[in-house]
Amino acid sequence: MPNDRYLTAPIKPKEQFFKEYGLDTGKRLIMYAPVGDVALIMKENDVDQYVMEILASVDAQVIVRFPPDENVRLVNFNKPATMHIHRPGYAFSNTRFTDREIRRQDDDSLIDQIYYSSVVVTGPTSICLDAAFMGKPVIAVDCYPSARGFFQKVYQYSYSHMKKMLACKGVYYATTKEDMLAGIHRYLKNPATDAEGRTRIREQWFSHADGHAGERVAREIFSVLGR
Repeated sequence: MPNDRYLTAPIKPKEQFFKEYGLDTGKRLIMYAPVGDVALIMKENDVDQYVMEILASVDAQVIVRFPPDENVRLVNFNKPATMHIHRPGYAFSNTRFTDREIRRQDDDSLIDQIYYSSVVVTGPTSICLDAAFMGKPVIAVDCYPSARGFFQKVYQYSYSHMKKMLACKGVYYATTKEDMLAGIHRYLKNPATDAEGRTRIREQWFSHADGHAGERVAREIFSVLGR
């Protein structure tokens, strides 16, 4: 995570950023980071399209940032004009979506997408931490278009590190469409909601958020080497 540069966000001015993605500077922006096909055990990923269809009904612009090395299954998806789909990363192959590499400009776009968003929506990914680091309201979605068993869901929410993060009460955990919409409207109305929880996340995961983590790691390595 390029968290050191998060401290000096944004990378691009607002007008330039919004123009690049065909967005309106006068309207609020929601960012969605899909779960992706690879992260799910289910044969066909219907989660991301379901969430995108819900977001399409919200009175806001949406930028969907695909995972850099995973595909996101969409079937006859009617993308609204207010939604932009961004596929970060450099592709080495036209046939293998996973054969991609993240560039500096892709890191920069992530920083600006979070910075200029009013709400960040994602699955059980590090985007939750990125958004909390920047003080942005974030919603972790765990909702589905149909009833299903544990292993047909995003089971990663049962991981200990995800439970630890959600326990901080800084990320809104949505398990239904109605819950997700309620969380979005709640944050759009008052972005300061759950700010204390996001502070707890920063304290636990970013205790020295000063942009010098790399220097501290280097000093420890040199001390072990006796330099």
